[in-house]
Amino acid sequence: MSKYFASIILVFIFLTSTLRAQTLKSFNTDPSSYLLDLKSFFEETNKKEAEKIMEEFKPVFLGKFNAQQQQTIITTSNLMLKKRMKAFPDFVTYTSVLNAFASSGQEAATFTSWNSSFEKAIAKLSVRKLGDFLEISQLLFRNNTLYESSAVAWSASNNKFSFGFDSLPKVTFSGMTLRCLGKGDSSVIEGTKGVYYPNNLLFLAMGDSKFYSCRNKCFRSKCSCKTLCYQFKRFRILNGFCCFYI
Repeated sequence: MSKYFASIILVFIFLTSTLRAQTLKSFNTDPSSYLLDLKSFFEETNKKEAEKIMEEFKPVFLGKFNAQQQQTIITTSNLMLKKRMKAFPDFVTYTSVLNAFASSGQEAATFTSWNSSFEKAIAKLSVRKLGDFLEISQLLFRNNTLYESSAVAWSASNNKFSFGFDSLPKVTFSGMTLRCLGKGDSSVIEGTKGVYYPNNLLFLAMGDSKFYSCRNKCFRSKCSCKTLCYQFKRFRILNGFCCFYI
Protein backbone atom coordinates (compact mmCIF):
# COMPACT_ATOMS: atom_id res chain seq x y z
CA MET A 1 0.00 0.00 0.00
CA SER A 2 2.84 2.38 0.86
CA LYS A 3 4.37 1.87 -2.60
CA TYR A 4 1.00 2.71 -4.14
CA PHE A 5 0.71 5.99 -2.27
CA ALA A 6 4.35 6.80 -3.00
CA SER A 7 3.64 6.38 -6.71
CA ILE A 8 0.63 8.67 -6.48
CA ILE A 9 2.70 11.35 -4.73
CA LEU A 10 5.41 11.17 -7.39
CA VAL A 11 2.84 11.51 -10.16
CA PHE A 12 1.27 14.47 -8.35
CA ILE A 13 4.65 16.20 -8.00
CA PHE A 14 5.41 15.64 -11.68
CA LEU A 15 2.04 17.00 -12.82
CA THR A 16 2.34 19.99 -10.50
CA SER A 17 5.80 20.93 -11.79
CA THR A 18 4.62 20.50 -15.38
CA LEU A 19 1.62 22.76 -14.80
CA ARG A 20 3.81 25.39 -13.16
CA ALA A 21 6.17 25.35 -16.12
CA GLN A 22 3.22 25.96 -18.44
CA THR A 23 1.54 28.61 -16.27
CA LEU A 24 3.22 31.65 -17.85
CA LYS A 25 1.68 32.16 -21.27
CA SER A 26 2.81 35.75 -21.72
CA PHE A 27 4.56 38.56 -19.88
CA ASN A 28 2.57 41.50 -18.61
CA THR A 29 3.19 44.66 -20.65
CA ASP A 30 3.49 46.83 -17.54
CA PRO A 31 7.25 47.13 -16.83
CA SER A 32 6.97 46.47 -13.08
CA SER A 33 4.63 43.52 -13.63
CA TYR A 34 6.93 42.20 -16.36
CA LEU A 35 9.79 42.05 -13.86
CA LEU A 36 7.61 40.14 -11.40
CA ASP A 37 6.59 37.70 -14.15
CA LEU A 38 10.21 37.25 -15.19
CA LYS A 39 11.31 36.59 -11.64
CA SER A 40 8.56 33.99 -11.17
CA PHE A 41 9.56 32.42 -14.48
CA PHE A 42 13.14 32.03 -13.26
CA GLU A 43 12.02 30.81 -9.83
CA GLU A 44 10.14 27.90 -11.37
CA THR A 45 13.51 26.48 -12.36
CA ASN A 46 15.96 27.87 -9.81
CA LYS A 47 14.75 30.16 -7.03
CA LYS A 48 18.22 30.93 -5.67
CA GLU A 49 19.65 31.94 -9.05
CA ALA A 50 16.49 33.90 -9.88
CA GLU A 51 17.23 36.26 -7.02
CA LYS A 52 20.76 36.93 -8.27
CA ILE A 53 19.69 37.42 -11.89
CA MET A 54 16.91 39.86 -11.05
CA GLU A 55 19.09 41.76 -8.60
CA GLU A 56 21.37 42.64 -11.50
CA PHE A 57 18.79 42.99 -14.27
CA LYS A 58 16.03 44.98 -12.52
CA PRO A 59 17.99 48.25 -12.06
CA VAL A 60 19.33 47.97 -15.61
CA PHE A 61 15.87 47.43 -17.09
CA LEU A 62 14.30 50.29 -15.13
CA GLY A 63 17.23 52.70 -15.19
CA LYS A 64 19.06 52.18 -18.47
CA PHE A 65 16.23 51.54 -20.93
CA ASN A 66 13.58 54.11 -21.78
CA ALA A 67 9.85 53.36 -21.87
CA GLN A 68 9.87 52.48 -25.57
CA GLN A 69 12.85 50.15 -25.19
CA GLN A 70 11.21 48.49 -22.19
CA GLN A 71 8.15 47.69 -24.30
CA THR A 72 10.44 46.35 -27.03
CA ILE A 73 12.10 44.04 -24.49
CA ILE A 74 8.72 42.82 -23.24
CA THR A 75 7.53 42.15 -26.80
CA THR A 76 10.70 40.22 -27.57
CA SER A 77 10.37 38.27 -24.33
CA ASN A 78 6.88 37.18 -25.36
CA LEU A 79 8.19 36.07 -28.75
CA MET A 80 10.85 34.03 -26.95
CA LEU A 81 8.20 32.52 -24.70
CA LYS A 82 6.06 31.61 -27.69
CA LYS A 83 9.12 30.00 -29.27
CA ARG A 84 9.38 27.87 -26.09
CA MET A 85 12.75 29.27 -25.15
CA LYS A 86 13.62 28.27 -21.60
CA ALA A 87 14.29 30.33 -18.49
CA PHE A 88 17.69 28.63 -18.18
CA PRO A 89 19.76 29.20 -20.22
CA ASP A 90 17.89 31.24 -22.86
CA PHE A 91 16.27 34.03 -20.82
CA VAL A 92 19.28 34.20 -18.53
CA THR A 93 21.51 34.85 -21.54
CA TYR A 94 18.99 37.35 -22.91
CA THR A 95 19.13 39.41 -19.71
CA SER A 96 22.93 39.17 -19.82
CA VAL A 97 22.90 40.60 -23.36
CA LEU A 98 20.75 43.51 -22.17
CA ASN A 99 23.04 44.10 -19.18
CA ALA A 100 26.07 44.07 -21.47
CA PHE A 101 24.47 46.48 -23.93
CA ALA A 102 23.56 48.90 -21.15
CA SER A 103 27.23 49.03 -20.10
CA SER A 104 28.68 49.16 -23.62
CA GLY A 105 28.17 52.84 -24.39
CA GLN A 106 26.45 51.91 -27.64
CA GLU A 107 23.80 54.19 -29.08
CA ALA A 108 20.07 53.43 -29.01
CA ALA A 109 20.16 52.74 -32.75
CA THR A 110 22.41 49.75 -32.12
CA PHE A 111 19.92 48.30 -29.67
CA THR A 112 17.14 48.80 -32.22
CA SER A 113 19.09 47.07 -34.99
CA TRP A 114 20.13 44.23 -32.68
CA ASN A 115 16.60 43.66 -31.43
CA SER A 116 15.16 43.74 -34.94
CA SER A 117 17.73 41.16 -36.04
CA PHE A 118 16.98 38.96 -33.03
CA GLU A 119 13.20 39.08 -33.56
CA LYS A 120 13.64 38.06 -37.20
CA ALA A 121 15.93 35.27 -36.05
CA ILE A 122 13.27 34.03 -33.60
CA ALA A 123 10.90 33.52 -36.53
CA LYS A 124 13.51 31.64 -38.60
CA LEU A 125 16.04 29.82 -36.42
CA SER A 126 15.96 26.95 -33.95
CA VAL A 127 16.17 27.55 -30.21
CA ARG A 128 19.74 26.23 -30.20
CA LYS A 129 20.86 28.66 -32.90
CA LEU A 130 19.09 31.51 -31.15
CA GLY A 131 21.05 30.63 -28.03
CA ASP A 132 24.28 30.77 -30.03
CA PHE A 133 23.39 34.22 -31.35
CA LEU A 134 22.61 35.47 -27.85
CA GLU A 135 25.94 34.18 -26.54
CA ILE A 136 27.92 35.98 -29.25
CA SER A 137 25.80 39.13 -28.85
CA GLN A 138 26.75 39.20 -25.19
CA LEU A 139 30.44 38.92 -26.09
CA LEU A 140 30.19 41.69 -28.67
CA PHE A 141 28.51 44.13 -26.31
CA ARG A 142 30.73 43.20 -23.39
CA ASN A 143 34.18 43.58 -25.01
CA ASN A 144 33.85 43.55 -28.83
CA THR A 145 34.58 39.81 -28.97
CA LEU A 146 33.39 37.93 -32.06
CA TYR A 147 34.21 34.46 -30.79
CA GLU A 148 35.70 32.95 -27.66
CA SER A 149 36.66 29.46 -26.55
CA SER A 150 39.20 27.91 -24.21
CA ALA A 151 41.68 27.79 -27.10
CA VAL A 152 41.16 31.01 -29.06
CA ALA A 153 39.50 34.42 -28.97
CA TRP A 154 38.71 36.84 -31.79
CA SER A 155 38.02 40.49 -30.98
CA ALA A 156 37.58 43.84 -32.73
CA SER A 157 39.49 46.97 -31.82
CA ASN A 158 36.31 49.06 -31.47
CA ASN A 159 32.54 48.80 -31.17
CA LYS A 160 31.70 50.39 -34.50
CA PHE A 161 29.30 47.71 -35.64
CA SER A 162 25.61 47.36 -36.46
CA PHE A 163 23.23 44.42 -36.72
CA GLY A 164 21.10 43.22 -39.59
CA PHE A 165 19.44 40.12 -41.00
CA ASP A 166 19.48 38.43 -44.41
CA SER A 167 18.36 34.84 -43.77
CA LEU A 168 20.75 34.86 -40.78
CA PRO A 169 21.73 37.47 -38.20
CA LYS A 170 24.71 39.52 -39.31
CA VAL A 171 27.03 42.14 -37.83
CA THR A 172 28.50 44.83 -40.08
CA PHE A 173 31.86 46.38 -39.11
CA SER A 174 32.69 49.73 -40.69
CA GLY A 175 36.40 49.52 -39.89
CA MET A 176 38.58 47.83 -37.29
CA THR A 177 41.65 45.84 -36.42
CA LEU A 178 40.74 42.19 -35.94
CA ARG A 179 42.80 40.34 -33.33
CA CYS A 180 43.16 36.62 -32.75
CA LEU A 181 44.67 35.32 -29.51
CA GLY A 182 45.42 31.63 -29.16
CA LYS A 183 47.55 29.47 -26.93
CA GLY A 184 51.08 30.56 -27.70
CA ASP A 185 49.99 32.35 -30.85
CA SER A 186 48.42 35.58 -32.05
CA SER A 187 47.57 37.46 -35.21
CA VAL A 188 46.51 40.99 -36.08
CA ILE A 189 44.53 41.91 -39.19
CA GLU A 190 44.53 45.65 -39.80
CA GLY A 191 42.27 47.76 -41.98
CA THR A 192 39.41 45.29 -41.89
CA LYS A 193 35.76 45.97 -42.60
CA GLY A 194 33.00 43.62 -43.60
CA VAL A 195 30.13 41.43 -42.43
CA TYR A 196 30.20 38.79 -39.71
CA TYR A 197 27.66 35.94 -39.53
CA PRO A 198 27.79 34.78 -35.88
CA ASN A 199 25.85 31.55 -36.37
CA ASN A 200 28.29 30.39 -39.05
CA LEU A 201 31.38 31.99 -37.50
CA LEU A 202 31.90 33.42 -40.96
CA PHE A 203 33.49 36.80 -41.69
CA LEU A 204 33.22 38.37 -45.14
CA ALA A 205 35.90 41.05 -45.23
CA MET A 206 36.52 43.84 -47.71
CA GLY A 207 39.48 46.19 -47.91
CA ASP A 208 43.27 46.10 -48.03
CA SER A 209 43.88 44.11 -44.87
CA LYS A 210 47.40 43.67 -43.51
CA PHE A 211 48.38 40.60 -41.50
CA TYR A 212 50.96 40.45 -38.73
CA SER A 213 52.34 37.76 -36.41
CA CYS A 214 50.54 34.88 -38.09
CA ARG A 215 51.73 31.50 -36.88
CA ASN A 216 50.38 28.04 -36.15
CA LYS A 217 46.60 27.53 -36.23
CA CYS A 218 44.77 30.52 -34.85
CA PHE A 219 42.13 30.11 -37.54
CA ARG A 220 39.58 27.32 -37.13
CA SER A 221 40.70 25.31 -40.13
CA LYS A 222 42.87 22.37 -41.11
CA CYS A 223 45.04 24.83 -43.05
CA SER A 224 47.85 26.64 -41.30
CA CYS A 225 47.36 30.26 -40.29
CA LYS A 226 50.01 31.30 -42.79
CA THR A 227 48.20 29.57 -45.65
CA LEU A 228 44.89 31.12 -44.70
CA CYS A 229 46.43 34.60 -44.56
CA TYR A 230 47.83 34.05 -48.02
CA GLN A 231 44.47 32.89 -49.33
CA PHE A 232 42.72 35.80 -47.69
CA LYS A 233 44.92 38.28 -49.54
CA ARG A 234 44.73 36.44 -52.84
CA PHE A 235 41.20 35.12 -53.28
CA ARG A 236 38.24 37.42 -53.82
CA ILE A 237 34.71 36.05 -53.74
CA LEU A 238 31.14 37.39 -53.45
CA ASN A 239 31.58 40.67 -55.32
CA GLY A 240 34.94 41.63 -53.90
CA PHE A 241 34.53 40.14 -50.43
CA CYS A 242 37.16 37.91 -48.93
CA CYS A 243 35.84 34.95 -47.04
CA PHE A 244 37.29 33.17 -44.01
CA TYR A 245 36.02 31.34 -40.97
CA ILE A 246 37.01 32.32 -37.46
